[in-house]
Amino acid sequence: MTHSQNDRFDMRASPDKPIWFMVDVQNAADLARPLTRDVLRDHPILAGMDVLRKGNRLSIQPVTEEQWQAVLEMGGAQDHFV
Repeated sequence: MTHSQNDRFDMRASPDKPIWFMVDVQNAADLARPLTRDVLRDHPILAGMDVLRKGNRLSIQPVTEEQWQAVLEMGGAQDHFV
Protein backbone atom coordinates (compact mmCIF):
# COMPACT_ATOMS: atom_id res chain seq x y z
CA MET A 1 0.00 0.00 0.00
CA THR A 2 1.31 3.44 -0.87
CA HIS A 3 0.35 6.60 0.98
CA SER A 4 0.85 10.14 -0.23
CA GLN A 5 0.35 13.53 1.33
CA ASN A 6 -3.14 13.42 -0.16
CA ASP A 7 -3.93 10.84 2.54
CA ARG A 8 -2.40 13.13 5.16
CA PHE A 9 -2.92 16.89 5.30
CA ASP A 10 -0.21 18.96 3.59
CA MET A 11 -1.24 22.39 2.28
CA ARG A 12 1.60 22.49 -0.30
CA ALA A 13 0.38 19.35 -2.04
CA SER A 14 -2.40 18.66 -4.48
CA PRO A 15 -3.54 15.40 -6.11
CA ASP A 16 -1.85 16.52 -9.35
CA LYS A 17 1.41 17.57 -7.67
CA PRO A 18 2.25 15.28 -4.75
CA ILE A 19 5.24 16.25 -2.63
CA TRP A 20 6.09 12.91 -1.01
CA PHE A 21 5.07 9.28 -0.87
CA MET A 22 5.29 6.71 1.89
CA VAL A 23 5.45 2.99 1.21
CA ASP A 24 4.30 0.42 3.75
CA VAL A 25 6.85 -2.39 4.01
CA GLN A 26 6.91 -5.60 5.99
CA ASN A 27 9.34 -8.43 6.61
CA ALA A 28 8.70 -11.36 4.23
CA ALA A 29 11.49 -13.63 5.52
CA ASP A 30 14.56 -13.51 7.72
CA LEU A 31 18.00 -13.93 6.19
CA ALA A 32 19.86 -17.06 7.24
CA ARG A 33 23.03 -14.98 7.66
CA PRO A 34 23.30 -11.36 8.80
CA LEU A 35 24.74 -8.96 6.23
CA THR A 36 26.68 -6.03 7.63
CA ARG A 37 27.48 -2.91 5.65
CA ASP A 38 31.14 -4.00 5.50
CA VAL A 39 30.13 -7.36 3.98
CA LEU A 40 27.92 -5.58 1.42
CA ARG A 41 30.71 -3.13 0.52
CA ASP A 42 33.08 -6.03 -0.21
CA HIS A 43 30.73 -7.54 -2.82
CA PRO A 44 31.45 -6.22 -6.36
CA ILE A 45 27.78 -6.01 -7.35
CA LEU A 46 26.70 -4.31 -4.11
CA ALA A 47 29.58 -1.88 -3.59
CA GLY A 48 27.75 0.85 -5.52
CA MET A 49 24.45 0.64 -3.62
CA ASP A 50 23.11 4.05 -2.59
CA VAL A 51 22.73 2.97 1.03
CA LEU A 52 26.50 2.28 1.23
CA ARG A 53 27.57 5.75 0.09
CA LYS A 54 29.12 7.96 2.72
CA GLY A 55 26.55 10.21 4.38
CA ASN A 56 23.52 8.09 3.48
CA ARG A 57 21.46 6.82 6.35
CA LEU A 58 20.06 3.33 6.54
CA SER A 59 16.69 3.86 4.98
CA ILE A 60 14.63 2.74 2.03
CA GLN A 61 16.90 3.13 -0.98
CA PRO A 62 16.58 2.04 -4.61
CA VAL A 63 18.04 -1.41 -5.34
CA THR A 64 18.52 -2.95 -8.77
CA GLU A 65 17.27 -6.47 -9.52
CA GLU A 66 20.89 -7.65 -9.74
CA GLN A 67 21.68 -6.14 -6.31
CA TRP A 68 18.53 -7.65 -4.79
CA GLN A 69 19.41 -11.12 -6.07
CA ALA A 70 22.97 -10.77 -4.72
CA VAL A 71 21.64 -9.79 -1.27
CA LEU A 72 19.27 -12.76 -1.23
CA GLU A 73 22.05 -15.13 -2.28
CA MET A 74 24.52 -13.77 0.28
CA GLY A 75 21.91 -13.88 3.03
CA GLY A 76 20.83 -17.41 2.19
CA ALA A 77 17.24 -16.41 1.37
CA GLN A 78 17.07 -16.80 -2.42
CA ASP A 79 14.62 -19.70 -2.04
CA HIS A 80 12.11 -17.45 -0.21
CA PHE A 81 11.64 -15.02 -3.11
CA VAL A 82 10.96 -15.75 -6.74
